Amino acid sequence: VITAADSIVISSILGLEILAIYGNYYQIINALIGVVSVIYTAVTASIGNSIIVSADERVYSNFETLTFMNSWLVGWFSVCLYCLYQPFMKIWMGEKMLFPNYIVVLFAVYFYSWLVRRIGLTYKDAAGMWEQDFWKPYVGVVVNIVVNIVLCKTIGVAGVLLSTIIVMVFIYFPWETWALFKYLFKRSSKEYLLRMFFYLIVTIIVALVTDYLCKINIYGILGLVIKMVICSLLPNIMYLIAYFKLPEFQDGKRRVFNIINSKRN
Repeated sequence: VITAADSIVISSILGLEILAIYGNYYQIINALIGVVSVIYTAVTASIGNSIIVSADERVYSNFETLTFMNSWLVGWFSVCLYCLYQPFMKIWMGEKMLFPNYIVVLFAVYFYSWLVRRIGLTYKDAAGMWEQDFWKPYVGVVVNIVVNIVLCKTIGVAGVLLSTIIVMVFIYFPWETWALFKYLFKRSSKEYLLRMFFYLIVTIIVALVTDYLCKINIYGILGLVIKMVICSLLPNIMYLIAYFKLPEFQDGKRRVFNIINSKRN
C-alpha cells in the first residue's frame, strides 16, 4: 500500500509526466531491493533454526554479525546510488528527464531506511513474531498517506519520498526494534541503536568522500565507468578501515572464509 500510494499521490497531484520520471528512478531502486531481498529470503530458514537450537547469547551474536554485514552492504549500495544515479540517468533518459540532486539524496536515504532494518525483520519473521507489532503496518499506512498528500502539495516529489522515510525511521524501525528486543532477545536495545547510529554516520562520511572524488570532469559512458570503479573500491576500503577492529567484522570474516572453503571442498 505504501509504495502504491506514492504513485497514486504523484499522478493525482503532480501529473503523469512527473510520475514517469519518478518511475524511472524508482525502477532502479526496486531492482536493487529485489537483489538484496534474495539474501534475506535465503537466510530466513537458517536463522529460524539457530533461534531454536542455539543459546540466547549465540542467537544475539549472530544477529549482531548479520546486522553489521547488512549495514555494510546496504550502505555501499546507498553510496553507489548517491554517486551514480544522475550520471546513469543522464545517459539512459537524457537531461530533460532528471530530478534535482536533492531528490537523488532522498532516493538514497529512502533505499537505506528501507533495507537497513531488514535483518531485524528477518529475525522477527523467522521467530514467528507477527502479533507483537500487529498494528504497525496499519499505523504506517495511515500516516504515510496523510503525510504523503500534505507534503506532496507543499514540496512536490520530495514530500512523497520524505513521507515514506518518516514512516520507516520513526514508526517501523522503533516499533520493530521494541518488539524484537522485548520478546525475542529479552534485553535492552540501547547498544543496538548506538551501533546502528554508528553505521549511519560512517555511511554518511563514506558517501561524502566518494561523491567528492566522483566529481570529475569526464562525462558520458567513460565518466560513468570511472565513477563505477571509484564506487566499487573506495567505499569498501573506507568501510574496512572503519570496521576492521569490530568483533562483528572478525566474526563476519570468519563466516565468509568458512563458506568459501566449504565451496572449494
